[in-house]
Amino acid sequence: MKTFEKIAKENLLTKSRVIQIFDEEYKYISALPLPKVMCLDEIKFSTDFDSKYVLVISDFTTGDIVDILPSRKINVMREYFASRYDELKNVKYLVTDMYAGFQTIHNMYFSKIPHVIDLFHVIQDLSRAVNKIRTDVMNSLEDGSACKIFMKQNWRLFLARLSTIDRKVLDKTYKHTTSGVEKDYFHWMQDCIGQSLIFYHAYQCLQEMYKYNRYSTYEEGSRHLHRIITLLKADGNKELMTVASTYEKNFVGIVNCLDKKSRDFRYSTGIAECINNHIKTLIKISYGCVNYTRFRNRILIISRYNKPNFRTY
Repeated sequence: MKTFEKIAKENLLTKSRVIQIFDEEYKYISALPLPKVMCLDEIKFSTDFDSKYVLVISDFTTGDIVDILPSRKINVMREYFASRYDELKNVKYLVTDMYAGFQTIHNMYFSKIPHVIDLFHVIQDLSRAVNKIRTDVMNSLEDGSACKIFMKQNWRLFLARLSTIDRKVLDKTYKHTTSGVEKDYFHWMQDCIGQSLIFYHAYQCLQEMYKYNRYSTYEEGSRHLHRIITLLKADGNKELMTVASTYEKNFVGIVNCLDKKSRDFRYSTGIAECINNHIKTLIKISYGCVNYTRFRNRILIISRYNKPNFRTY
């Protein structure tokens, strides 16, 4: 992926001239047809632009970028999908994160199709709450204490699915220099989690959420999520109650993702996240982007360049 500056040097032109040529040649790149499985995901664009986030619309099946909107604001999405009203019937699944605006758009334009909430964002929401609780507990401990040091140095272990942590890691030993106490990582984790009943409860909720793979039907997924919400509310902790409220607001969408029996796999915004990583690379090597139209055109051209039937009109 070449920057305008690099292209300018290779062709003995100024950067501003290369940008001028690009803008003259590519005034507008047409969007692709709305896909059967449509993913919506936002990406941070520029604080100098009207909206901090742009919205990337992608095709789950092909991985193609369908279009990029200048904002994820409801009025922008509403105007866009209204302009493509005749194509809305092509969309059979809408896959998003838990941003409330996406639920609004689903209710307005896609109410007859399943709205699928990506599990990555569902678990991420709970993980952040658990990490906040871990941090609060850690900060309440005495400076230099074994658990405080271990919790700070190995915070990722407390957010990971226990069954997926390499046994070699859990069997490693850690010796606290001051006290001389030495244990394996697994038992240090148990000691740290036991420092607070709230932390213990939050950790158990996260581990229970990780068991989603055991369930494949809508009914099973519904029971699982009901159980998680009940557990989150049990201790009245503010962080966990907030997650429970978010899950309740997005209940159907989350269960739709847990339900994989009818299609043998789960839809997710994973493809959109992968696309967003490429977009972030462009923003990084360009030292930021402030011109939305040019940004959109470059992304759409790059994403389609090596595709069959490549076209820019």
